[in-house]
Amino acid sequence: MLITPYTANFNTGYIFITDYKGNVKWYKHIPSFGYNFKQHYNSNNELRYSYMVTERPLNGQYDMCHTNIMNDKMEIIDEDIRMLKHGTVKNQYPLECHTFTFLDDKHYIMTAVNTVKVKNIPGYENKYYYVINNIIQEQKDGEVVWHFETIDYPELYTASCKNNSFEDGTTDIGAADYAHINAISKDKNGDILVSFRNIGMVKINYKTKEIMWIMGRNRNDIVGLNIKDIPYLQHDVRYLTDGSFTIFDNCGCPEDYSRVCRYWIDDEVKTLIEVKTYNSKFPRSIALGYSELIDEDNVTDEELMSVIKGPDFPTEGLILGMEGIKQA
Repeated sequence: MLITPYTANFNTGYIFITDYKGNVKWYKHIPSFGYNFKQHYNSNNELRYSYMVTERPLNGQYDMCHTNIMNDKMEIIDEDIRMLKHGTVKNQYPLECHTFTFLDDKHYIMTAVNTVKVKNIPGYENKYYYVINNIIQEQKDGEVVWHFETIDYPELYTASCKNNSFEDGTTDIGAADYAHINAISKDKNGDILVSFRNIGMVKINYKTKEIMWIMGRNRNDIVGLNIKDIPYLQHDVRYLTDGSFTIFDNCGCPEDYSRVCRYWIDDEVKTLIEVKTYNSKFPRSIALGYSELIDEDNVTDEELMSVIKGPDFPTEGLILGMEGIKQA
């Protein structure tokens, strides 16, 4: 298991790897606390790791970060990855903390937020207000190949179901965090599904950048989907091989629990095929959350070990238990 413990200390932090029993196998000290320590494989099936390092907070809603990439020897091979100049992004700009997508070496999808003054909010067209703009950018070989900003889509203002008091945004301090991006996933066609905490799920056509559909409490385009099965303040979207996708639904469950939802949707006709929900045994969590399907059926301890054990780790930093810890 790859773990990034959260701390409010901006001066130091750690990322570490444990076995399925919680024994630490490897760890690394980083200059601030981290986010999104993940394992990947590039197009040559070579192992890669990515993690984000926090730099500073923004408006109390996001932590601003950069991303580093390591190889199978835990050596950094690409560092200080940031948003590149494009649209409202001026110069190199920090990423926001929720998500980072590794596609291949030097090929990434990343997210950022900035505070922007706009005049295209439906019902407020004659006045300027500050909002928190959400940005998705794909980079390949150091160039921007795809770029999306929420302020270019007025329908996302009206689809917002939380933090949408736009009239409070007379200064940047009061900027409305009406979208709040927290996860993205690409489907087999390359189209992008985004979890906006304060809107819902938004599907974007990769080629045209048009919004294909919105699934949220204030706007739902999916035919056949009951309100009880629509997520609220959700996190962690991911597509599965059969074309379905899962989310961690923080507050959408009719009972006082968080839950995992799995959806099968026909994008062409915006129609629900099937939905499955799995209630947790824990009280609702209004922020954060994670879910991952390991297997369609029950997974034994032996199978779980084979999933989590992964490749051999380098001698430096390798430990067998909690004693004799070596730092990478």
